[in-house]
Amino acid sequence: MIAAQVIGSLILILGGLVLTLKLLKKYVPSMAGARDLSIIEQLHLGDRCRLMVVKIRGEELLIGVTRESISILDKLSGSTNQ
Repeated sequence: MIAAQVIGSLILILGGLVLTLKLLKKYVPSMAGARDLSIIEQLHLGDRCRLMVVKIRGEELLIGVTRESISILDKLSGSTNQ
């Protein structure tokens, strides 16, 4: 009888830990793991318009962002440090 209570309690505790880890991964982005997308630099040009250099899967893209659209303007080669 006592063994069943101990096993039941252990299952509840482990289930709670698994649930807590899943919630942390969902709501705390740094715990989700490495991402393939990052914003390297951005330049604001006016009201909700900007140029952005974005790195995705090792490739750098120059992107134009306006109110209505997002466009890839150029694929950049090499590093941006000169």
